[in-house]
Amino acid sequence: MGSYALSANIREGKLQQIPNSIQMGRKEGMCSLNDSLLDLLAKDIIEPAEAYHKASAKEELLKRMTALPGCRAPSGKPWTEEELNQASEGPEFVADGDGNNSANISNRLPPPPAIRHGGIDELQSEAVVAR
Repeated sequence: MGSYALSANIREGKLQQIPNSIQMGRKEGMCSLNDSLLDLLAKDIIEPAEAYHKASAKEELLKRMTALPGCRAPSGKPWTEEELNQASEGPEFVADGDGNNSANISNRLPPPPAIRHGGIDELQSEAVVAR
């Protein structure tokens, strides 16, 4: 999925216009990183601190997080930058290979779907190739 305007912005190096192209392409299914993070927050898949640290526009994300009913700091008030930074230092966060802090949420995510090619399980197709 893409649009001519977005492709042209990338080709011409007009990177500052890409967020506007994504906004304009919403009806075509485009969404920003912050939109996706807010969706994951609303579904309680990721923690607010992780969303904040991965956000492309942190201040915008903070403002939009206040609209989510279940997205509140332990005090019951909207999250602040300081509280999110403190939360990311908690025991539920671990350093990933790049030295970044990420939430250890693998126990809350569903397993990935099985990969199928032409109706044959990936494992079965490997066994046939090996013969």
